[in-house]
Amino acid sequence: MNTIMICLNQLGIGGLETAVFNYTIQFLKRGYRVVILAKDGIYKDKFIKEGAIIENFDFELKDKFDLEKISEMVELIKKYDVEQVHVHQFDCICYAYPACVYSKVPYVAYVHTGILGVYDFYDKCFISYRYLFKLYFESAEKIIAITSQSKEEVIERYKIKQDKIKIINNSIDFNKLLAGHAPIKINNLVIVSRLAEEKMTSIINGINIFRAYLEKNSEARLIVVGDGLCRSKVEECVSDINEYVTFLGQRNDVISIINDCDVVIGLDRCILEAIAMKKIAIISGYEEIKGIVTPENVKILADLNFSGGNVETKSVESIINELLNLSVDTIKSIVEENYKYAYDNLNVGRNIYIIKNAKNIKTEIDTVHVFDAIVKIQNIVYEKTKYTDKVYNDCKENQKWFESIIQNKEKENQELREAKEKSDYENEQLRKQIEDIYNSKRWKIASKFSRIFHIV
Repeated sequence: MNTIMICLNQLGIGGLETAVFNYTIQFLKRGYRVVILAKDGIYKDKFIKEGAIIENFDFELKDKFDLEKISEMVELIKKYDVEQVHVHQFDCICYAYPACVYSKVPYVAYVHTGILGVYDFYDKCFISYRYLFKLYFESAEKIIAITSQSKEEVIERYKIKQDKIKIINNSIDFNKLLAGHAPIKINNLVIVSRLAEEKMTSIINGINIFRAYLEKNSEARLIVVGDGLCRSKVEECVSDINEYVTFLGQRNDVISIINDCDVVIGLDRCILEAIAMKKIAIISGYEEIKGIVTPENVKILADLNFSGGNVETKSVESIINELLNLSVDTIKSIVEENYKYAYDNLNVGRNIYIIKNAKNIKTEIDTVHVFDAIVKIQNIVYEKTKYTDKVYNDCKENQKWFESIIQNKEKENQELREAKEKSDYENEQLRKQIEDIYNSKRWKIASKFSRIFHIV
């Protein structure tokens, strides 16, 4: 049986994981065996139910090549006789890339991010990625980018040929959806998001939209789907309206929740899901609010992965006015036309990539050259790490020296303070003694005798 291996960080609930789930179903439908390497998560049972094989694999992000883990992946490739590997996240690269090259198995490199500048983070934090990205993209059988922006960034940054990269917009499996229906009233709003720091601006934008709408419609209610480290921050943001807000946490039935709502507020994949379920979709933006998805802007927004990108910013007030002025017929027109565009252009059944005749592909990769490059990267990382460790240790020694000087100085100052306090105390005691003597009868008598003798 032909086997596709998928590399993914974890099987949690998120837009990327949902996209991979949809790809998995399509591969299985086409008769492929699908093996997924990822950390276990809440989505695991759904993948298994569809027929995927799950291997618990931790793609820990490191600034070096973990030869033991790479060997483990090589053995899994052999075990399942994998003919092609689909790598969906950058954290997987330092394992999947050498494993595929060693096994002489072609791989597909996915660029899921629609946000520019992600490579800068990796370059800054992980020395090996400064060299690894170019090798990884050059050696891929095909690169799949979800937006034209992300395609151009890879081409310009790593000098990759145009025909090596294919754009496949984020898509959805319409066959797996419930039968969506257009809202009649706008009462129930939902925010779907990971409650993480990088999503906070978007979430707060969504809350501000709901708060303003609630002032105009007392029947409005908000559901928040998702979880994360920033949940307490989000709960604090709605503390003044918490009786109108419900938190559902992490869920694997997001589609059914969306189906019961009228408006979806969020970013990226949840907007696509809203459109596919015939709901009003509002892009809350990574920075600024981008507004309602309409037949006039849906194509542009789809190519930006429904993140908003450089699309015109909308104010909360303008969005509230639009919502309040939507008639039943207008709502139906918007959601039906949006749905048609998504069905025709963002249907995962037509938007997947599989390497044809993968077993017959003769890789042009020079394995010796690649592993020589990997060794060089390892040596560079080692030298850089050794240097930074030396700088760190020197700084620690200097810190100790400064701390000892400060401590000695503080000790000297303390001794001086104590000496001064002692001196002040003794002077005060002496002053009191002199004052007592001066005020005593004996001193007064002595003073009188002194004046008498002085007169004589």
